[in-house]
Amino acid sequence: METNRQRLESLFEIGGITLGRGEFFDRLPQPLPAGLDFERVQGLMLGLAIGDALGNTTEDMLPDQRRAACGEIQDHLPNACADQRPVGLPSDDTQLAFVDPPSQKSDDRPLGGHGTVGNDDPQ
Repeated sequence: METNRQRLESLFEIGGITLGRGEFFDRLPQPLPAGLDFERVQGLMLGLAIGDALGNTTEDMLPDQRRAACGEIQDHLPNACADQRPVGLPSDDTQLAFVDPPSQKSDDRPLGGHGTVGNDDPQ
């Protein structure tokens, strides 16, 4: 299984990433604090995903625009990514939060676990 570091090195080697190769990529992150409660971190990430899923249909609107178009939002709105069904779907904001380097655990996998971009899933 390819680690995130191996994937990054491979992308640099083949020119598959448009970033300058700087020393930042060679530094290891600071050790995690002793007693870090990953359940709290997972709860935070779950809350982020739920909030994103509920708000992604109106995320580009200013509050006044959203109120004028939708009134008081009390439930899911029709979602263009779900055939206009009123469901909540996470956006790229959630995906990016789950693979952001500060969210990496010591085993080099994103906190999001399996199926998120950046771990062993070739997306």
